[in-house]
Amino acid sequence: MAKVLLIFEDYTELALTEVYLKRVGFDVMGISNEMGITEKVLTFNPDVIVAFGKGPKVSSFSVGQKLRENFRFGGKAVIVVPKDLRPNPDQLMKMKVDAMLEAPIVPEKLIQILCRMTGLSSELYLDKFQKARLKDPELQQKLTMVTGSAAAGSESAGAPLAGPNSSSKVAIDDKGRVEKYSQYIQNISIDVQETTHRREEIREKQKELKKGWDFNLLDEIDRLKRQFAEALFKK
Repeated sequence: MAKVLLIFEDYTELALTEVYLKRVGFDVMGISNEMGITEKVLTFNPDVIVAFGKGPKVSSFSVGQKLRENFRFGGKAVIVVPKDLRPNPDQLMKMKVDAMLEAPIVPEKLIQILCRMTGLSSELYLDKFQKARLKDPELQQKLTMVTGSAAAGSESAGAPLAGPNSSSKVAIDDKGRVEKYSQYIQNISIDVQETTHRREEIREKQKELKKGWDFNLLDEIDRLKRQFAEALFKK
């Protein structure tokens, strides 16, 4: 059974993704803080790590960088990025990225990528997902509520399943993106000193912003979000 480690900032989406990936047959573990990566790589030994976040607890880019530096991890990395937050060439070169997904996550796309990376039949796993969704209206409702994507909506519930070549199509798309990034990098000269100065300037601005944060309130909001997610997924 293929092992998948989810590192998601949003606990509700983490719980939902964990549920439907387990339903189709993956061995899944989820964490909502990237500080636990090293431990989970050793104890869980995942085949694929999926990272999604842009906050202090989980940042997709930060996870990608940590995985590149972690010589113990020999699996694949899937980085999920918001539409408005693309990695620049400098960031991309410092990250371990085997596939990149755009948020919101479309379950079918994620399942296809995981199957391709672990040598499983995407057609079989997509069929399991389709059946699980049709048999469980509550799961369908949660998919629509959390992802808000067309793939999770009722209109796509009866859509034909992806064919045998669907996983190879994803691979072609990923290859095309890599080639585009390579061409983009060739035409750009990066001034290391200027880049470093920008980072320091950004860090200083972040420190200024954090001065006005109420961390007790943030912890309380995080606790309430977890309670809501647990209640949402409670049978």
